[in-house]
Amino acid sequence: MTVDKANTTSFRLLWDSEFYYQLLKGLIALNDTAAWTLLSSFAIRACTVFVHEMTNYEPHIGEAVLNSSTKLFKDSYPIIRDRIHYFSSHPFNYESEKADSITIVGDMQKSFITKPKDAIYHLRHDLSYIKHGDEICCSSMDINALTYGTPLWKNGQVIGKAIEQYSADLSSIISSVRAGFVSTGMGKIIFLDELLPTQIVRPVFFDGKFDIAVEKSEFTEYVTALSLRMLSDVGSLLFFVDAAFTNKWNESNWLYFVVRLIAIRYDEISDAIYKIATEFPHDESALFIKLLTRNGIYPFPRNIRQVAKRLRNSIHYNSDSEIWSVDLSKSFYWHDCFLKQASVTSMKFEKWPTDYIMLKNAMMSHLNKLHELLSNIFDCELVLSN
Repeated sequence: MTVDKANTTSFRLLWDSEFYYQLLKGLIALNDTAAWTLLSSFAIRACTVFVHEMTNYEPHIGEAVLNSSTKLFKDSYPIIRDRIHYFSSHPFNYESEKADSITIVGDMQKSFITKPKDAIYHLRHDLSYIKHGDEICCSSMDINALTYGTPLWKNGQVIGKAIEQYSADLSSIISSVRAGFVSTGMGKIIFLDELLPTQIVRPVFFDGKFDIAVEKSEFTEYVTALSLRMLSDVGSLLFFVDAAFTNKWNESNWLYFVVRLIAIRYDEISDAIYKIATEFPHDESALFIKLLTRNGIYPFPRNIRQVAKRLRNSIHYNSDSEIWSVDLSKSFYWHDCFLKQASVTSMKFEKWPTDYIMLKNAMMSHLNKLHELLSNIFDCELVLSN
């Protein structure tokens, strides 16, 4: 039973709202502050993208759910949605992008470090890291880059109560959207597992300084800031996959959504690195690109990037209707969607879930190499927090 685009979109909204509802539900259930911090900006960004795309495509739904949210949320969510990108200017403007990044760093430093260096300089830290096994995130750079320029940010810091209010609004909106679609009788969605377990290995907080990170990496300030964001983006993704991904997922409807999250991160990071290599001045980018090339990270494989971009662009509900017009009565509707998306690229996919897992492993292999390189650079900068 192939259906028209309107019904197909409703079906996608039902599934997406269920996925992001379960993601937030799992995040709220985590009983560890460091784990929550590690995953919070990852989840907030992903869920904000869904709300933004949903309200754009279905304005009657968007108007209803946004009316119940706070002014803080309404003023913040379009900006946070755009933080899915590393660069906001279209076309790319190196000078303005650099100015924004250095402003974030400067505000962070002014909040924590006095200049010139005084007697207690070494007790002050403007960076916060989280380490979980081999995964490292620079949580302060991650959350500050996410909220900079919104009402959630003030005087170089995220406002704790504001981020709590924003998260509450986000959760409420997704819950109401999910409830609305479930009530239409489109069917019950059954998943094999909760998205995140409530018990996980405890991550550890570390403190650091941005100027030492620059010194250790030998990158410029701007490329160091971008590298720390990539470290966090990949580290939180690896932590999420480790915490949430089980062998059961190979036969679960969760598989499509989780691999799409991986593809979104893969696409945005590969695009950012490509821009650094091609749009930045040579003296700004040379060392960074040289290290990535030497470690087999850059350039990213063209065929993997093609499929990742198709999956990434499926966040838009006005995307190619032909891809989504498949048989909704099938138990694994997403299998057909994936095969249709992949068929327009140079990669040949024929089997589910084997080919999809192969794509996941290929993307994760590249992201693991990037994370290992950046971890080795910045790990030596960490100072254990007391």
